[in-house]
Amino acid sequence: MIMRRRRTSEGTVASGDDSEQPTGATPVSGDTSEESDRSPDITAVRDALSAGAYSRAVLSGYAALRQGLAVAEGPATHWEFYRMAADSGLSEAQLDALREVTEAFERVSFAGEAPDEETAATVLERVRAALDEGDSGVEAAGADD
Repeated sequence: MIMRRRRTSEGTVASGDDSEQPTGATPVSGDTSEESDRSPDITAVRDALSAGAYSRAVLSGYAALRQGLAVAEGPATHWEFYRMAADSGLSEAQLDALREVTEAFERVSFAGEAPDEETAATVLERVRAALDEGDSGVEAAGADD
């Protein structure tokens, strides 16, 4: 097994297999049947942003969209999920938000980029917009009115 280590923006060493598991988030792939009946928790995104854990905010935001939009059954990669969402009849605004969050998720998860506060705040905003606009009857938990 090969492990890669990289330095985070704070100068600490992060292990390649130390994946941040976002609080209240649905796994990206695999069976999510246990999680699917819970409403998405964007409070985890907001809390991570407030704590300065910008990578966790991005990952939690993506997980909240996966859970809240609920357009796919079973495992799907992030771009497969996006294509299924596009085929499911989501609005253009929801698809734009999903694309933007998916791109941020991809940069954090696969390119190892450390997002800044602005990126994490944008993810929170886009998650709220996508979930609030949806006709799925799913409310964004913890959203400010």
